[in-house]
Amino acid sequence: MTFRSDPSFAQSVLRSCALFRVVDDATLALVAASLRPRRFRRNEVIFHAGDPGDSLFIVESGSVKIVLASPEGEEAIIATLHRGDFFGELAVLDGAERSATAVAFEPTDLYALSRGPFLELVETEPGLRAALLTSLAAELRRLTVTSRSSTSLTCPGAWRCAWWSWPARRARRAARCACRGPTPSPTWPP
Repeated sequence: MTFRSDPSFAQSVLRSCALFRVVDDATLALVAASLRPRRFRRNEVIFHAGDPGDSLFIVESGSVKIVLASPEGEEAIIATLHRGDFFGELAVLDGAERSATAVAFEPTDLYALSRGPFLELVETEPGLRAALLTSLAAELRRLTVTSRSSTSLTCPGAWRCAWWSWPARRARRAARCACRGPTPSPTWPP
């Protein structure tokens, strides 16, 4: 039996998803009935940044990478998702375009939940609403930490790199020492 034809299997996948763990069984059965199974090949695009956000996706099997493309065409992976993870909620919530591209890392089976039924659930299920807010807050924290790390490590021309580079540190030290009088100069690094 494939994942497409078994509603109880869809319910078990929903139960494994943090967003739906708090939903009662009757509501979960209704949600499962609204799901559309989708299958993607390795490296197949699920949606592009800029596409309309009409569905939330739940990973049943396989894995999905969420990527941002630079103007030069390079790709930055901002998340990798596996069974029980969900994605696409931002565009579904605010009705805006997709903010990133989703690509199947390997053969992947997903369940799609359309915007209408999802928004009804958010409105009527306080537990789901709380789980959604918790998830969004966790993602925001993760992105903040990632952004902070990448800014301080790889930011050509940015103020942090200029401030913390060896020549800048040495120049600041020299300026401080000049105010205090002569001190031995460091030999390392040269």
